[in-house]
Amino acid sequence: MLDPSGPVPAAEHRVSVDERGSFAFASCSCGWFAPARRSRDRARRDAAEHLSEHLSEYLGDHPGDHPGDHPAGQRS
Repeated sequence: MLDPSGPVPAAEHRVSVDERGSFAFASCSCGWFAPARRSRDRARRDAAEHLSEHLSEYLGDHPGDHPGDHPAGQRS
């Protein structure tokens, strides 16, 4: 069972980009939303960044977890 106070699993993040007039809005089923953007591309990037952040959080992927993140593949 999931801890209700913990992070929302990545699978529970469903983003959408909606348009209202000249503006595009990215939002997620978890309650997150981005500021209004005139650029639809930027609104889509906002949504993709949100998913990326939560996918790496859910999988435990952190900077420095990959050998390529360190010179000559060495971990400190």
